[in-house]
Amino acid sequence: MKKIVFVVLFMLLPVAGNTQEESQRATVSETMTVAASVTQFAGATTAALTRPHGRCSGILETAAIRVTTDGTTPSATVGEPVLVNQEIEVLGRGNIGAFKAFRQTGTSGVIYWTCYQ
Repeated sequence: MKKIVFVVLFMLLPVAGNTQEESQRATVSETMTVAASVTQFAGATTAALTRPHGRCSGILETAAIRVTTDGTTPSATVGEPVLVNQEIEVLGRGNIGAFKAFRQTGTSGVIYWTCYQ
């Protein structure tokens, strides 16, 4: 059933004016260093994403971190763990605005983000 719904929605997107080319356009990039304090996307990054269906993706380098998008404050033991070289994708403008990260060890992690409308 999920595959059928996905196909129907995918077919409706061009009719609504959101072509695949428009939805995949890189809008902004950001380098995020995840240190021993809670880290979020820069205000300029979230402001550049004007559509609700934006997404940001990146690959974690250097050290493991923990992330949340539900309002919970991450710590070295709270949040979803992300390992070095793991891809991270945050979907939706609301989740991008709520994204928080915290390093899991004594070494800061670095994420090179690219965000799309």
